[in-house]
Amino acid sequence: MQEVKIQVKDLWKTFEPSAKSSGGTEALKEINFEIREGEILCLLGPSGCGKTTILNIVAGFQKPSRGEVLVNGRRVDKPGPDRGVIFQEHGLFPWRTVLQNIIFGPQMTGRQLQESLTLAEQYINLIGLSGFRDHYPHELSGGMQQRVAIARVLVNQPDILLMDEPFGKLDAQTRATMQILLLDVWEKIRPTILFITHDIDEAIFLGDRILVMSCRPGKIFREFKVTLNRPRDYEIVTSSAYLEIKREILHLLKSMAENNSWPCKPVKWR
Repeated sequence: MQEVKIQVKDLWKTFEPSAKSSGGTEALKEINFEIREGEILCLLGPSGCGKTTILNIVAGFQKPSRGEVLVNGRRVDKPGPDRGVIFQEHGLFPWRTVLQNIIFGPQMTGRQLQESLTLAEQYINLIGLSGFRDHYPHELSGGMQQRVAIARVLVNQPDILLMDEPFGKLDAQTRATMQILLLDVWEKIRPTILFITHDIDEAIFLGDRILVMSCRPGKIFREFKVTLNRPRDYEIVTSSAYLEIKREILHLLKSMAENNSWPCKPVKWR
C-alpha cells in the first residue's frame, strides 16, 4: 500500500464580501479526501463548484476558512517546491526560447548554469520537443506551448503535480495527444497528480480515482475507482469497463441535475 501523500481534512472555504456583494460566498463545504503517492486523482465537476479553489489551497496560494491540507504529513500554509502547478494558460515568457523558459526555474533556485542546462535537456527530450529547444513560444502550436509549460514545472522535480484543466483550451486531437503524453511522463517518473477537469472522458482516461463534486458550495458527492489497466491508450475508451464507468458517472450527473445539485447551469442530456 502506497503512503498517503496529500490529506485534505474537513476543508471549508468562504470568500469575504466584496464591493459587488453584501454577503460572503461559501465556495467549499466539508471536503475530505486523500491522495496516495504516485496516484492520479481527478476532481470532476462544473465551472464554479470549487475545484480550482481546492487546488489553490493544496498549492498554498489560498488559505482555508476551516480545516487543513497536509502534504507529506506537514500542514500547508504556503507554496513550496514539492508542488508544481500547471494551469490552463501556459504563461511562458514570450521573450525566452523553449530552453530558456525551462531553465528559468532551476536558475532561480540557485542551480549552476550547466546543471540547469542538463536538467532542461532531459525534460525537453521527455516531452518530445528536442527539435524545438531554440524556438520562441509564438513559433509553437498550443499543444507544444503546453508541453513546455509541463517541462518547466517538471524540471524543478516536484513530488506533486497540481494540474488545473491544463488541456481545456486545446482542440480535441491535440488534447488527446497531450493526455497520452501526460500518462507517458507519469509512467516514467511517477509523480502524484491532482488533476482538475470538467470532462468525463478525460477523468476516466487519466485517473486512478475520480471525485465528483456538487455545485457551490462544492462538496464531494461520490468517488469512483477506475480499475482500467495501465499503461493506457485510446483503444481502452471502447472497452466495456470504460463505458460502464462512464455510464455510472453520467447517470449520477443526470440524477444530480434533476435534484439541482449539478450542474450549476442547465444542460441538455442526450
